[in-house]
Amino acid sequence: MFNVVKSLLRGKDKMLLPQKGFYSSNHKIVPDDQNWLRALPTYLNNNQHTVKDPYSQSVYIYAGIRAMSVNISGVPFKLRDQNTKDVLMEESNPWFRVFKNPHILLEGSQLWRATVIHYESCGTCFWLLLNSSGEPITSPTEVPAMILPFGSDRVVPRFPDGDNSRTNLLGWTYVRDAQNNDLVPLEFYQVLRFYEYNPKDMTTGFTGLTPAKMSIDIDYQTHLFNQKFFYNGADVGGILKYSGEGLDGSELEAMRDLWDSRHTGLQNAKRTPILGQGFDYKETGKSHKDMEFRELYNITREEQIAALNVPKQQVSLYEEINFATARVADKAFWTNNLIPKMNYFVSVINSHLLDFTQYEGFFDLTKVEALNESRDEKLSNAKALQEMGYPLNEINDKLGLGMDTIDEEWANTPTNIYAVSQNSQEDTEETEEEESEKALAKEFTEIIAKSLGEDLNFSDEDINSMNRKDLTDLSWQSNQKAIDRYVADYNKSNRIPIEKEMLPKVKGYILKLKKDQIKKLNNILNKNLERGEIESVLFDINKWNKTIIEMGKPFHEKAFNKAFDQLEIELDGFVSFDRGSNEVAEQLRQTNVQIAQVNDTIQKQIRSTLAAGVSLSETPDQLRNRVAKEFDNMLSRAGTISATEVGIASSRAKYIGMQAEDCYKKWVSSRDGKVRDPHVDYNKLPEQHMDYEYAPGLKRPLDETADPKQICNCRCVLIAKRKPKVN
Repeated sequence: MFNVVKSLLRGKDKMLLPQKGFYSSNHKIVPDDQNWLRALPTYLNNNQHTVKDPYSQSVYIYAGIRAMSVNISGVPFKLRDQNTKDVLMEESNPWFRVFKNPHILLEGSQLWRATVIHYESCGTCFWLLLNSSGEPITSPTEVPAMILPFGSDRVVPRFPDGDNSRTNLLGWTYVRDAQNNDLVPLEFYQVLRFYEYNPKDMTTGFTGLTPAKMSIDIDYQTHLFNQKFFYNGADVGGILKYSGEGLDGSELEAMRDLWDSRHTGLQNAKRTPILGQGFDYKETGKSHKDMEFRELYNITREEQIAALNVPKQQVSLYEEINFATARVADKAFWTNNLIPKMNYFVSVINSHLLDFTQYEGFFDLTKVEALNESRDEKLSNAKALQEMGYPLNEINDKLGLGMDTIDEEWANTPTNIYAVSQNSQEDTEETEEEESEKALAKEFTEIIAKSLGEDLNFSDEDINSMNRKDLTDLSWQSNQKAIDRYVADYNKSNRIPIEKEMLPKVKGYILKLKKDQIKKLNNILNKNLERGEIESVLFDINKWNKTIIEMGKPFHEKAFNKAFDQLEIELDGFVSFDRGSNEVAEQLRQTNVQIAQVNDTIQKQIRSTLAAGVSLSETPDQLRNRVAKEFDNMLSRAGTISATEVGIASSRAKYIGMQAEDCYKKWVSSRDGKVRDPHVDYNKLPEQHMDYEYAPGLKRPLDETADPKQICNCRCVLIAKRKPKVN
């Protein structure tokens, strides 16, 4: 047999199938795989009570693997250009054809069903890459005309002669006809291998059914036991005892056979026996109830399902399942099981099969119902994305809302969190939320391009390579490119991370306050609400002021420390002011207290809307809706609250540090098209003393003593410079 193999192998090295792990019996070749599972029943022992092929012998293994294969095969696998991302739709393209019709016996979806079945059953699936003649392709760049999927029983690893360690893998061998020793050696590029990593042997895959072997066997044996129960009689086996005289051995045997013929088998169940003189029947086994088959059945079933990682409804088990839980389980089935598996398949195909092409494969998941959110979920997610600063048209495209194009010049206008008016032009300062790194980089590129005519002494590369201290020094010289980079870096590292961390806390606080306010309102809405009673149903502002102040403290403190760190960089690391001084502590306390203005705004709006509702004699439900709407409006401004609070804390901390160090200050701001006109003018001013007011009450960006129109959403920054020493 091995001489036949040797004659088939190509190349100078003498390479053989490893003798260890193979035996010859009636010309059958059997690989020595560590897994107990085999595709052919003859690969296992002859114990009839042992499962030889779980996919065909276990209903839940079959149902679970079928669920995975059917779902994955139902997702279109497509090819697209790596550069343009255009989907390949040309029928004449050989890559398009081979994935659409991989073989005369398979169409595209069946290729994926077969792949998943082999992969889950054996832990490995091989794709044989064949030419139009049915032979292995002859070059890594050759487009295969056919793809045939096989399990580990038909494709086995090939090692050098005498390599008992099984570590020096030289290729694979296709067992085309085991009966006639028809073996085809394969190079690595002639086969595509999908496998689950096996820590004991990297040349073989690992199936999740291996650790479930005992459960599968027990489940199978319980079914066999029940089958024998019906075949052998309605009662469990027993002893027919004779205590009389006059019967020899042959007569006793005849009596037993007569008993069996009349009282065993399903057709004889519940048949009444008559025992003659001297005969007594004694049951020897446990009753069917005593065997607790139901409990045992449930345990083994749960273990099999867990091994496959499929939800119960995928194997037609619907106990304790309702619409909501089934929806969640289906989505988890895709996100935790199928999609990672599909991503792995795509990765193997792109990195090995399509590596020499301009194409890449992908599964088009857009039509998977379990992954498509309901309309309400989409709208909720759209609202969250808007709060994060995404343009409305981008949200519309990303979530597939199907809405008309929106005029984003007004739709993205930020709102003032400390005033009822939300539509003033002055509230359109810079960005309401942090922008993505990609959008930010694009914006900076445009800004730098505009400034090339002004700042010819420094290239973009020079600016991008500068550290913060260099950027600060250059910004003092009114180099706008340096200013743009400085402001962006400062906000990105000092403010935006804290804003992101604070945002969910602000949202949580508003939701808790909403629940408390609705509860107080419900206590009095059992009768008509009078105008004079409005004050009594408003939330306890002192209680909630304490709550929001405690919520904001850690974020204000972080912003203070980040600002102090930045100031030390700008002043060469030499600072004398004490971060732990009483003055710093007092400034931090004032910053903490200021956030309570949010509660003042909310309460004023609730008072106003309730008064309007009472004057219109609205019903209790209408009044509740009014209050809920006010809270929803405030919730939509949670991002602005976070950005403003962090910005105020950062600006205040840097200002008091600069005061303590007796510095000059300079106002800097990026020219991103959303900056207030006055702030553009401040950006052009030379250095100033710390007490200088850029506008009434405005000594620094986000100075809360100035007009609110000057501070909401401001992203401007002060930079510091030491005064020259006087001799």
